[in-house]
Amino acid sequence: MREMGLYGAVRGRSFRRTTISDEAATRPAGLVQRAFTADRPNRLWVADLTYVATWTGFVYVAFVIDGYSRKIVGWRVCCTRIVEQLPEGAAVARGAHLSLEVRGKRFGYFLADHHGDGRVALNCKASAETHELLEQIVPAQLHTPKYLGSKGWIGLWLDVPRVDWSAVEAALREAYASVAPKRLREMLEE
Repeated sequence: MREMGLYGAVRGRSFRRTTISDEAATRPAGLVQRAFTADRPNRLWVADLTYVATWTGFVYVAFVIDGYSRKIVGWRVCCTRIVEQLPEGAAVARGAHLSLEVRGKRFGYFLADHHGDGRVALNCKASAETHELLEQIVPAQLHTPKYLGSKGWIGLWLDVPRVDWSAVEAALREAYASVAPKRLREMLEE
């Protein structure tokens, strides 16, 4: 492009910081000493979060890559950073899944190609009222997880056209509140 005198469109210097470093804070130890390779699959996962500016705002994209095969084992595209907005909420690698947790208590799972079907889903705890409401609002997105459905969990497909992210966020917030300590729930309500 440069040789032909062509340049990409520049529409202002709009950017968003995903990390705001505290220079005085102690940094966590590098668990892999920057050696991002593994001797077998699912031994080491590497994650990255980036964002893309679109006409309607920013879209966040998260990838989880297997250090052995270099294949993407999980990904997510979202208009908000939902789990980051939950006090002490974390996405933790557990086997082939990302477990959504608060202080070690699980309130959801992010699943990519869980049964080899190529589907991407979020499973989380939900009340019967939420399940009924989601059946009315997002029937194509809702499913009952095979093993956790009987324990009050719901599943939301994230690979359907026009994902209702507000429904995903509401379900995650309820699931979080069902396991989070009282002090953290109060922070969520502020």
